[in-house]
Amino acid sequence: MKVSDSSWHKQLSELASHSNIEEAPYWLVPFENYKTFCPYLVGDYGTVSDELALYVAAGYETFILDIPSNQDELSHTSAVFKLAAKKASTGRSPHSIPNGATSST
Repeated sequence: MKVSDSSWHKQLSELASHSNIEEAPYWLVPFENYKTFCPYLVGDYGTVSDELALYVAAGYETFILDIPSNQDELSHTSAVFKLAAKKASTGRSPHSIPNGATSST
């Protein structure tokens, strides 16, 4: 299933209007203010790796990231992806894929 840019934008806008900032690992402020066209995944290693593990377990193999601001940021990103891969391979991802998301691999 292909998703157009306008469909993606609509889905993110709906997510932004219905999400609880304390619970959701997606940071949508830059998206809502037209600074970017995608959400940011934010939180501690456990929270972010749980969310990424859902996508890895569903078969996603490619992720688009911003350029890390420094080496430490790249190291944190690497650690979270390694943890997510481990969770996905052991079936430890805690949820199902978010509504409307589909694997394109």
